[in-house]
Amino acid sequence: MCGYNASPQKKTKTLTIKEEIGSYSSSKKDLDFSSFWLAKSNELPLLASFVRKYCAIPASSVASESAFSIANYVQRKERSSLSSKNLRYSMILRESQRNLNLF
Repeated sequence: MCGYNASPQKKTKTLTIKEEIGSYSSSKKDLDFSSFWLAKSNELPLLASFVRKYCAIPASSVASESAFSIANYVQRKERSSLSSKNLRYSMILRESQRNLNLF
């Protein structure tokens, strides 16, 4: 046989994103969200990677509230003449200093 395999191997056709969306919309969704994507991750690899990336983001407003709090601290009454550009730079410097203190 010299390394030749007589049995034909199944070649799976890679689907385009449009075909994956069509397959997803026509599939039964009897399982809960995580079980469905665990079972279908091999069939729908493009959509599964999208789901892993974007469904892992927590729905929280903490980051934006923190940014507004920092901006309020930096641009207080005594510094009200700061331009928006300087305010942005001050916020970046303050945040980078806080991050350096963590290490």
